[in-house]
Formats: sequence, C-alpha cells, structure tokens
Amino acid sequence: MNNYDTIKSLFDTVAGCRMFRPDGPVIDFIDVMTKLATAVRDDDDTDREDLAEIWSFGEDEMFTLGDLIAGTWWACTHWHGGQSCPVYALQCALGDVYAPGRIASGPEEDSCECWVYSNACHWFETVHFAPRV
Repeated sequence: MNNYDTIKSLFDTVAGCRMFRPDGPVIDFIDVMTKLATAVRDDDDTDREDLAEIWSFGEDEMFTLGDLIAGTWWACTHWHGGQSCPVYALQCALGDVYAPGRIASGPEEDSCECWVYSNACHWFETVHFAPRV
C-alpha cells in the first residue's frame, strides 16, 4: 500500500503541534505517532525516490521524519512504564521502522533528533505522566 499522503499528513500534524510550536494545537501525541510509525512500516509501494523524500519530510523545517522517529524512540526508552504502558506500545511501533546502532546510547548530541527527544521527554513528563487534578 502506498501511504505517502498519509505519512505526510501525520508528519505535518505532529510537526505543527504544541509540542514543537507554541501556537500549535494539542494532539494525542502517542496515537498520532503510532499511526505514523504504522504508515511508514506498511508503506511498501513507494519507489526509491519517494522513500528518500518521505524520510526527509521537514528537511526545510525544524526536523525531518527520521529525526522525529529516532528522537521519539529514545524518549520512549526513558519514559515507558513497562509492557502495559502506552509509551511502550509506541516504542514498539517506532521500533518497527527504527533501530539505533549497536553502540548508540542516546540521541545524537546537538542534533534535531536530540531536540525532538528533549521535547518528547518534556511532553511525557508534563502532559502524559502529569498528575490528573
């Protein structure tokens, strides 16, 4: 299935959300990211040229699709609460399309991937795991 348009739409939803833009809308980050990872995983109809373009979505913005997936995966490794946690489920979905190198211990320092990681960690801490009042 060719998911090019779906991937682009989901990427734009995340890139424009409040996590990354102060005036952006609040979204269900875990749900949208899970759908994005699934769309990337299931995209088997894309030719090489489209595939390169998909992974570089956002290239002229703050971060690319690759930065978003990698940074979020690293944030999930630090914030999931075990197998019954939605953050763990997201990490697994992201793991279907991203696997760090064998010697990697975190996001690449001073990179867009690291910036995504920091924003995702902040979101997990202040929104997802924040005490409900």
